[in-house]
Amino acid sequence: MKKSVLNFRLIGVGIASVLIVSLGSCKKEDLLDDILKPTEPVEATPPPFPSVANSDGTLVAIRSQTTQNTQIGPITTQIGLGVAVFYETPGATTFLDAGTVVLNELALTKQSNNSYAFQPSASNASGIDFTGGSSWNVSGTADVAAFAFAPSISFPSLDAVSSGETVNKSNGYTLTTTGVIGADSVIFQVGTVLKTVAGNATSCTFSSSELSGLSTGTSIVQIAAYKMQNETITSKNYYFINESVVTKTVTVE
Repeated sequence: MKKSVLNFRLIGVGIASVLIVSLGSCKKEDLLDDILKPTEPVEATPPPFPSVANSDGTLVAIRSQTTQNTQIGPITTQIGLGVAVFYETPGATTFLDAGTVVLNELALTKQSNNSYAFQPSASNASGIDFTGGSSWNVSGTADVAAFAFAPSISFPSLDAVSSGETVNKSNGYTLTTTGVIGADSVIFQVGTVLKTVAGNATSCTFSSSELSGLSTGTSIVQIAAYKMQNETITSKNYYFINESVVTKTVTVE
């Protein structure tokens, strides 16, 4: 089974902005608005997840935790996300309209290219609640048959990023976490550079040559641990993924 890494940006979903830390409803003139804002702006980078070559559809439930530096120290926020794509043919880059796609009773937004993503709002900044796991309901179309399915897999346990806040491109960088439990595989990402390693890995080293193409300045590092379940539903080969992601802002030098 051939797997690669697919980033939300590659399927055109518009959820990157939700990964910017949202820190309450203070009025603009409130001093907290200035105190809690990030010390440097950083473009939000959506989590990566595996793309499976023989899949007719991939449905991903994501528990995301982001740590961002502020003037009073690191601030961590958690959010529940979801994404789904239904391929015209396995391995294709064109997607099918599947009607309404619901994850844990919350509808994902269909994008212009027929990919689906959950977009948190001001009234639900924490996103999808995965306390009871993940459950999908697809209304279907002429191209995608309707189905409902609740994967039996759990979410991996993943600790926060424990490596430093400075990425020196000349010296390379080792991205670390103190613990990963229950993952099939783990994706480590520095800026736009990604590696997929074994499910029990707690660190991954990026060489200077691998990091040479990164732009200097404020960026992010991410660790994504996932479990995957393959099911044949209505004669289609679907992959359900539960993923835990931790993100941290860094400075690339």
